[in-house]
Parts: sequence; structure tokens; C-alpha cells
Amino acid sequence: MISHLLHDIKNKSAQEIQFRLGHLTLIRVSNEWVQLDNNELSLSEWEDLKDLCLQSSEKITLETKGFVRGIYTNDLESWSFTFTDWKDCMKAYFTYMPRQIHATHLSFSAYWESIKARSGIHIVSGQKSAGKSIFMSQIAEDIRKHSPELIGVHSPVSNLSLLSSDSIIHLGVDSIAWDSQHPLFDGIDTFIVDLNQLQHLEKWIHFSEEGRKIFITISSSSLENALLQLRTETQSNPALWKRLCEQLMTVSFQKCHHQQVVNEVVVLKHLDQKKLSHYDQDEPKKDLTDFIRNAELRQSLNQALIQALVRRRIDVKTAFILTNDPEDLDQNLKRMGI
Repeated sequence: MISHLLHDIKNKSAQEIQFRLGHLTLIRVSNEWVQLDNNELSLSEWEDLKDLCLQSSEKITLETKGFVRGIYTNDLESWSFTFTDWKDCMKAYFTYMPRQIHATHLSFSAYWESIKARSGIHIVSGQKSAGKSIFMSQIAEDIRKHSPELIGVHSPVSNLSLLSSDSIIHLGVDSIAWDSQHPLFDGIDTFIVDLNQLQHLEKWIHFSEEGRKIFITISSSSLENALLQLRTETQSNPALWKRLCEQLMTVSFQKCHHQQVVNEVVVLKHLDQKKLSHYDQDEPKKDLTDFIRNAELRQSLNQALIQALVRRRIDVKTAFILTNDPEDLDQNLKRMGI
């Protein structure tokens, strides 16, 4: 019954589900939480849900630690889940995981050329549910098809967890804290760190300096905010900031609406790296904004939106929902007669 329920919920175009014992089941449709029906989740349904999704070891983990994370998959679909059983709260949260990873619409050729380099650090930023893990899956698949590189993935449950290949090693989350000299990391050419936050940044800089390629996802509200997080992380170590700038190849920010993703991207050349390393300590936000605007190789969010409009992937209403500069977008659209 529960398995059919999950499929029925997906047919309602839901991307997320919240089950909670003794409460109405909620689903997120078009970024809005709505009630699935008027029935509260019963204890028998809660037990059925656990039986469907959890192995015996996972049930023990839930009972002892009060929390477990994993993936439920059947012939039709896959969902990532978290179960919480803590004091009076018994809750399960599901996120739909699309199996077909569609090709990215990011057509900024300078970006794709940059990630072909053997080393360097690439930052992929965006808010929750912006599709960063899906984008990382696409990049991993692209690398695997065109290069013999061995890829190490630090990721919790996400689309990356579904990738299966001899060239992809799932390193999990706990090993991220292991020393850079650990034998686990031997032979790995590319690291994908899909944790949505900066952790052990000095290790990734060191790996990049060794000649390895690093992709890091972080949660951010803008491209400027992503750069500011990097600067804050190295605030107490100016030398580390300069080392980071020397290795930083690209910074991207993506936004998503109804599964349509647009990307703002900066590709850093040597002169850009040098400028960034000397940014104004007194007005970091202003200086980082100026740096982005004056970067030699840049695709702004509005440029990405106009491309999407021309290719009819989005409509004008969606473009104005996604833009961070509506006045500039409006002026550009008027010049184009749109």
C-alpha cells in the first residue's frame, strides 16, 4: 500500500513528501506544501513505511541513534529519505530523485573548456533544490565518458549516489575528515565534494596544487555570497586565501524554477585570480561584486535567462522570477523586442 502511495504522490508532480505520525501527510508541489489528503498517518502505516524502506541494520540505527538516511528505489522511481524517531517526533522526509539526468543547458563554452584542465578548484553554488547534485552527476558522467580519470565522490544521499562505474569511487561523508595522505585518496584524479558547505578547504587546495581537480558544492544566495564564504573561510589565514585564488578556476551560481535551471558563471584567468587575491578588506561585498562584473569570462544570470527565452525553455514570467536584476532584464528584452 505504501509503495503504491509513493507512486501516486509522484504522479501528482510532487518532489518532496513529509510523513509524520499522527499528522496529515504533506507534499511539495510547485514549491508549495499542500495536504495529500485528510488522513493522519497511523502507527501501522508508519511501521509499513519503515518496513518498505529500511533494512534491518537501518532499523537498528534508527532505534539507537534516532536518525537514518538512505535511498528507496523500485522499478519505477527512486526517493532519498531521512527517518527521524526522537522523543515524541516520528517523521520521514522523502525527496524524489530523477533517474534520467538531462543534459545541462549551460552553454557557456569557456566553462566547459576550463573544467577540462587537469587541476583546479571549481565551486558550484545555489540554494536548496537548485539542482547542484544533478549538475555534479552530469559533470561526473561527462568526465567518465571522455577521460580515464578516477573520480572520488564525497556525498550524502543524492543523485550522485546512483552513479555506478569502475571509474567512480563513493567515499561517503565520514572520510572527508581523513588526512590528505590517507591511502584511500591514492590514485584519485578528481574529487567531487557535494556537501553544500565548505569543509577542510586547505586539503582541497593542497590536492589541487598536486595536480588534481576539485568540485565543491556550497549553499549560497548569490555568486557574490559564494565568493564571500570562501573569503570568510580563509579570513584568519591570508596565505591560504592567496593559495585558493591561485587554484580557483570557476565559480558558478544556479537557480531553479519548475526544474528549469539557469547559471551565472565566472571563469577565472590568471589576471582574475591575482585581482581576487588582493580584494578590498574593508568593503568585501562591494569589491566582490565589482570583481564579478569586470571578469573577462563571465555569463551573467540575465544572459543565461535571455538564452533560455530565445530557446523557448522558459517564458518571460519565469525569467522575471529567476532574475536578480529585473530592470536590466527588462531593458534587454525591450531592445530585443520581447
